[in-house]
Amino acid sequence: MVKRRDFLKTSVVAGIGSALLASCGGAAKKDIATLDYKVVDAWPKSGDGITEVGVTGVTQLPNGHVLYCGGDVANPIIELDAEGNLVRKWGGDVITLKHEVRCLNNKIFITDIGSHQIHQFDLDGNLLTSWGIKDEPGTDHQRFNKPTDIALAPNGDYYVSDGYKNNRVVCLDTNGKFKFEWGEKGSAHGQFHIPHNIGVDKDGRVYVADRKNGRVQVFEYDGKFVTSWDWFSRPFGIFIANNGNIYVSDGGADQPQCVHVVTPEGKVVKKIGKTGKAKGEFDIPHSLFVAKDGMMIVAEGTNKRVQKFVKQ
Repeated sequence: MVKRRDFLKTSVVAGIGSALLASCGGAAKKDIATLDYKVVDAWPKSGDGITEVGVTGVTQLPNGHVLYCGGDVANPIIELDAEGNLVRKWGGDVITLKHEVRCLNNKIFITDIGSHQIHQFDLDGNLLTSWGIKDEPGTDHQRFNKPTDIALAPNGDYYVSDGYKNNRVVCLDTNGKFKFEWGEKGSAHGQFHIPHNIGVDKDGRVYVADRKNGRVQVFEYDGKFVTSWDWFSRPFGIFIANNGNIYVSDGGADQPQCVHVVTPEGKVVKKIGKTGKAKGEFDIPHSLFVAKDGMMIVAEGTNKRVQKFVKQ
């Protein structure tokens, strides 16, 4: 386990770096060009009627199909083909209360905040295994308490934001066995108030959307604090794109809701969208996915939809 004193040892150096990076982000906010994206109007082709609840997670499969968490209690996972046609709904026989969905190592991972588990499926939607003990929330090495997201590191480890209650990050090996953890509820560096989404870059750095603290915290692979980007309102979703940029969906009410595009050095370079209900606007952009060609899909909570954006 990474102790708080480990963070204190790095606080002076990291604090300087944080200040520099935050100043870059702050300066960029004053004059941010809107990224040249356009929303795809007739997508999904099946219409908004297939989405009956707030959409909390979205990903893409190797065959180009899109999965998102936003069906209903009976079938919470919706699968679309590459053109946006409905393929099927599934998952209700396993998932109690869906949250995030990721495609990692050619497997589908879904965080279940109802059963306090992380479910692993094959690409056809067949359950392979579940991590955590069903309906038993906890703080030990076998249990989660409303886990919100999961990310894959280059070395094969998994990082879990355990999330709504435990306010910690848990590192698991490739078989789901506990390795170490860090974090507790609070606002200091290395503490969290709803770690909501998580990502790991090609160098093994861990990015955590610390939602209620209004920031993204960055750590080394072992949990050592690096820096904090503090200019967000309520960062819900995080996705590390193929080019290394970090996409963060911001759903707070005190500034326009949008997707920020941030460099690995912490500079905000672009933003996409604004608050609203029209096409291309957002109301609680809860999760997002960015493809290698830059295509982006944003899952919305309050608007109960997914929107697809392509570069112009």
